[in-house]
Amino acid sequence: MINNRILSKEREHDLVLVPGAYWHMFLKPKLEKLLRKKVAQNRQVKCDDTSVTVSVTDRTAPSAT
Repeated sequence: MINNRILSKEREHDLVLVPGAYWHMFLKPKLEKLLRKKVAQNRQVKCDDTSVTVSVTDRTAPSAT
């Protein structure tokens, strides 16, 4: 959010990395690119808070026999 306005809501499906690793490898660079695109070049903006929601719909795993 910038000035109480949401810039983006992203969804990622079928992740195989833990959320912390995925944040550093994929989401943070995506956020920085979005900020450069949406915010005027003469404004200095940095991310200080991000909400990440994790949802698990299928917890089944093949049994090791």
